[in-house]
Amino acid sequence: MAVSGQNQLLRGTVKLILSGDSLIIRDRPRGGPPQEWNCGLTSIQAPRLGRRLASGEVTKDEPWAYESREYLRRLVGKEVLFACETIVGGTGNKKYYGVLYDRVEPESERVNINEALVREGLAEVRRTGGGGGPSGSDQMNQLGALEDQAKADGKGKWSQTEPAANHVRNVVWKVDNPRLFVDSHKQRPLNAIIEHVRDACTYRVLIALPDAYYSVSFMLSGVKSPTFKQPQQQQQQQQQDDGNTGDSTEPGTQQQQQQQQAQPIAEPYAEEAKFFVEARLLQRNVRLVLETVSGQSVVGSVLHTNGNIAEILVQEGLARCVDWSMGVVSQPGAAVKLRQAERDAKKARRRLWKDYVETAGSGGGIGHSNKSEKGLKSGDNIEGRVVEVGNGDSLVVKRQDTGDYVKLFLASIRPPRANAPDADGQRPKVSRPLYDIPYMFEAREFLRKRLIGKRITARVDYVQPKSPEFPEKVGATVLVGEVNVAEALVQKGLGYVIRYRADDDNRSSAYDALLAAEAVAQKKAAGVHSKKEPPAHKISDLAGDPKRAKQFLPSLQRSGRQEALVEFVASANRFRVYVPRSTCLVTLLLTGVECPRTPRRLPNGSEEPGEPFGEEASRFVKELCLQREVEVLVEACDRGGNFIGHLFVDGENLAVSLVEKGYGKVHFTAEKSDYYPALSKAEEKAKADKLNVWSVASTTDNGRAESAASGPASGQRKDAAGGGEDSGPLECTVTEIRPDLSFCVQLADDAERRTRLAAALREELEERRPPVPGAYAPRKGDLCAVRFNSAWQRARVLKSDSTGKTVNLIDLGLEKIINNVADIAQLPDSLRAQAPLARVCRLAFSQPPPDEEDIQLSVELMLDTVANKPATVRRVYESDGVAYVQLVEKASGVDVAELLLEKGLLFIDRRPPMGSKSGKGGELYSKYAAKQAVAFKARLNIWRYGDFRDDDD
Repeated sequence: MAVSGQNQLLRGTVKLILSGDSLIIRDRPRGGPPQEWNCGLTSIQAPRLGRRLASGEVTKDEPWAYESREYLRRLVGKEVLFACETIVGGTGNKKYYGVLYDRVEPESERVNINEALVREGLAEVRRTGGGGGPSGSDQMNQLGALEDQAKADGKGKWSQTEPAANHVRNVVWKVDNPRLFVDSHKQRPLNAIIEHVRDACTYRVLIALPDAYYSVSFMLSGVKSPTFKQPQQQQQQQQQDDGNTGDSTEPGTQQQQQQQQAQPIAEPYAEEAKFFVEARLLQRNVRLVLETVSGQSVVGSVLHTNGNIAEILVQEGLARCVDWSMGVVSQPGAAVKLRQAERDAKKARRRLWKDYVETAGSGGGIGHSNKSEKGLKSGDNIEGRVVEVGNGDSLVVKRQDTGDYVKLFLASIRPPRANAPDADGQRPKVSRPLYDIPYMFEAREFLRKRLIGKRITARVDYVQPKSPEFPEKVGATVLVGEVNVAEALVQKGLGYVIRYRADDDNRSSAYDALLAAEAVAQKKAAGVHSKKEPPAHKISDLAGDPKRAKQFLPSLQRSGRQEALVEFVASANRFRVYVPRSTCLVTLLLTGVECPRTPRRLPNGSEEPGEPFGEEASRFVKELCLQREVEVLVEACDRGGNFIGHLFVDGENLAVSLVEKGYGKVHFTAEKSDYYPALSKAEEKAKADKLNVWSVASTTDNGRAESAASGPASGQRKDAAGGGEDSGPLECTVTEIRPDLSFCVQLADDAERRTRLAAALREELEERRPPVPGAYAPRKGDLCAVRFNSAWQRARVLKSDSTGKTVNLIDLGLEKIINNVADIAQLPDSLRAQAPLARVCRLAFSQPPPDEEDIQLSVELMLDTVANKPATVRRVYESDGVAYVQLVEKASGVDVAELLLEKGLLFIDRRPPMGSKSGKGGELYSKYAAKQAVAFKARLNIWRYGDFRDDDD
């Protein structure tokens, strides 16, 4: 309510008590902060409170000044009446003098506060001077009588028994060491009064301790409200924006600007937020929890019976969460409530968030809602076993539900970084980040020792899509039991918490716990926060260095079986191993075992296909020993600097385990090894069970050796080239002919097995456990089930891209693209071990034409001759796991290779595998050579320009 003159009655709420005879009264708010009146109590004078002047000088309380102020402070927040008698000062600096009444109904029970103060001995009557009434008035007479009575009763300042010194506060106006002050009283609620509100989150508080009162600058933890810019800052900013130094400003204009800039400039909603807090906390009794320090200010939480002011401010859109102090919020569950309050304010677009645009996936502490390449999205939960950890911030998990491998990054975590940037702002490049970046090795080891082989649960917090510069990242919160792995990592000082913009929700769902953990690590100066010299790891990398490898060889041999750590698995029998005792990193090749080759990319960019079961063998070894502590026994070193020896996992020889599982064959070099008996026994067992590599080199049900990929009969010795006696021709059907002239056959003897397999697939996938479309996403190299021509078939995934999944139907010998997720299912374990019923073969002693047009002619002639017709195959020899056969069309008796050679659409391999030309193989080779000579003489097709072959051909 505005006051236009004297003898007016002001109705309002007490905002602030300045002293025992002075206060601020505010009007009711109407659409914003209300009008305020600076009021003085007429005819009385209270003792003066001490204060700290701008010059730094300190004045002490007059006796009973604090008690006088406290007597009035009970009116803060209550409605009162003020009878104005006198107005002193001009516009903008008015002070109203009068009589204060508490607004109690009925009117007869209202208390005259001026008289009450005098009656309690907390103020004396002002006989003359400003603010005093007429000396002979009834009011003055009543006040004089009350003062005389207070003196007679020895009340308040008139007491004769209470020493005046006991009623003077000991106030510490400046805390010299805020950090020590906080540490001395941390986590203990302290009684305090909010004396001043600078902005909604920054106050001047008076903390009452047994030894003194402490006046402290205090900031709310976890939040920040709009603030007020100082005029100098605003002027500098304006000059920068205008490009004006101020020299050309006219004197009148300059003076006007200075007057306008006399007051701080409020940011949007700063005034409203400040009033919101003043109306609830100013000069109220609160309890403070001190949590940390920022500059000369103490940071903490305000405890009030009516709720958490920080949470209410955020809920109303008058403040936002800030990461730098969120980590120190100590009240249980408070940080979570603050984040939830901010999300609610954003959704409701309250005040600070009025222009907020909700992005996909925002809220819940999780980010983008896009799916990852493996179908993961924010909010998904994953359970599985960790098979590999990255360099301090990532891990690979084998999912429990699908068996897929997924790479997860610890959400909101940045691993240790290289040393400080140089003068150009570039960080030094490191060739071996695991060992060269400070604390990177410690971070990796922390994760490895706690995660490898352990079952974890993870919640996907966000998915960062792949960009031209960076791969896709799936950020997740990973738990081992109830322990947050990222939180434990950061608390050890082995990682950093990423800072985000206020409107960026792509962060960990436990982000505040991470900030708190980092604050602990910083206080302890742990790990990356330490000022000490970081630990150095001087590792000798012997890979590709034959000279240095030979220097280390005697030492490694003398050490016998020693502890080591498998850092990398290149294939089932090739490893990168760290040997702590010798502090060296070596390449180790397993001796005595030959494993199928995995696909690899050649230097020219093309991809060389792997051998059957190569990827399965590599995956078996990775799950068994990757990043695990093992033992190694070095025996020798080859010319390339690779060490040759044994590797033991939990005391078991890995070579024996590979052979036993059918993922490897015994090499002839093992015959002199102490482990040869165990290897031989394991191989015989794997052969008998037709496990993995032996499933394509086994014996058929009727006792005859399989043709095609079957190799020699069980128990028959074959040389390294795959020679040995054959068992005669077997009836078959050619199901597919490929561009490299390899082809697939189905043996007539397998017809019954194919029928049983089809029935088993139909029973498992259509009757017992129909698959859920999209629930299973096989990766490259996996065995799965696919629906082809309305029937389920076993298949191996060859590649996966936007067109679908290219698969090899291992029982039909066909390659197809499957683009409907409903046609892909997980293959039951009971149907995995059975050998493929389609065999890949090549024509014996032959090589395809070098020209693509001639290859096409060769394929067409093969198709016309044997495709889907009864035929016979006879194994001649085997090389690199592939059977080289004689293929004959049954009805006409035409030898396909002989026909192609005669037509000039094939040529003979001048250097067939050793032993392949013995016996019947030699006779066949001579016959083929004669047919080739006829075509060469006639200059047919590939020979039309003469002999194109190099000497090596």
